[in-house]
Amino acid sequence: MAAINWIFFCEYAFVTNNKPSMIGIFSSTFVRQVPTTHSPFYVIMSLSLTQADGNLVIGTRIIAPTGKSAVASSEYSPTNANSGGALQHFIFPFYSMSLPEAGEYRVEIFANRRLVRVLPLPIYLTG
Repeated sequence: MAAINWIFFCEYAFVTNNKPSMIGIFSSTFVRQVPTTHSPFYVIMSLSLTQADGNLVIGTRIIAPTGKSAVASSEYSPTNANSGGALQHFIFPFYSMSLPEAGEYRVEIFANRRLVRVLPLPIYLTG
C-alpha cells in the first residue's frame, strides 16, 4: 500500500520538476461569520508508491463538524504505480469551499476509495 509521507493544508500549491511548493500553510483558520466560503484551499500530499499499488485512486473529502455531509470532495483518476518506489505528489484544490458552521472539520484521505487517514481542520469564529 502507498505510504503517506506528508500532508499539508495551504492557500496555494504547485509542483514543478517533482518539487512541491506551498504558500500559506495552515492547520486551522478563522472566519468572521458562518455560513461562509473559504477560497482558495488546497490539500497537498506526498506518497511513496510501490509496484503492488498498481493503478491507485487517491481522493479527499471534507466533512462538516456535525458530520451530516461532505462540504467538498475531489479524486484523482488512477495513477499508475507500476514503476515502484516512485514519489508522487497530489494536489487537491478547492475553490469557494462552503463552510456552513464553525468547529472541527474532518479532512478524509482515501486510497482506492478506502479511508486511510483523517486529519482535523478547526474553523474558528472570530468576534
